[in-house]
Amino acid sequence: MGKFLLYIAIAISVASAALGFLNRNNLVTVKEERDATKSQLASSQEQAKKIAADKKKSDELLQTATAEKDQAAAALTAAIADKDRAAKESTDAKAQLAEANTKLTTLQQDNDAKNTRIAELEAKSQPVVDTSAQDLKPQLLEKEQLLSAAQSKMAEMQASMNQLMEDKQRRMSQKMREGMEGRILAVNPAYNFVVLSLGDRNGVITNSEMLIRRGNQLLGRVRITSVDPSTSIADIVANSVPKGFSVQPGDNVIYRGSEESTN
Repeated sequence: MGKFLLYIAIAISVASAALGFLNRNNLVTVKEERDATKSQLASSQEQAKKIAADKKKSDELLQTATAEKDQAAAALTAAIADKDRAAKESTDAKAQLAEANTKLTTLQQDNDAKNTRIAELEAKSQPVVDTSAQDLKPQLLEKEQLLSAAQSKMAEMQASMNQLMEDKQRRMSQKMREGMEGRILAVNPAYNFVVLSLGDRNGVITNSEMLIRRGNQLLGRVRITSVDPSTSIADIVANSVPKGFSVQPGDNVIYRGSEESTN
């Protein structure tokens, strides 16, 4: 009986040892799986943070690009409106000049007729001359006033037409006025171009180069690519802007003559 109990105790001890070994192996396996799960979770969290940061950066770039697009579209719309307005003003000026010339011719003819009539009356008897001339003087004075006003109007229109012709001649000769200054209205860094406050009315010529200044500091150069009546678009000349600097709205531009193309 004692031996039987001893065998049972030994069997129980062996079984307990075997069960403890199995449980220990299972515990090690569970810990390893838990550590692997923690590592995967940490990696997933890092990836999620990186994705969120990339998305935020993309959103910011999208907002900037959208704002720049809207700004460029607004500038283009304004430039088109200015171009249409300038064309209408030129047409109206020509029509007004033609009308003024017609009125002036009519007034001159009428004034000549009045002078002829006065001369005819003066050749007759004095009483008749005095009475007729006295009657014609108010009309003659009115005509002279109208003639003077028409001549003034014609002089103004002629000056305007002369200015238009000078601008046209300057554009045909491809020359810009040295010392011309303006401002940068908008900058598109993605496509490396700017919108300037100067246009055809200021005498801007395509392919001309202008200096970019901020205060007394030279920042670089731009080359005119397209010109509208009151604005123009220019490319920032490659490698002309020093490292660490960027062109900003509000920076000044100035034309210094042909020397800019060689500097």
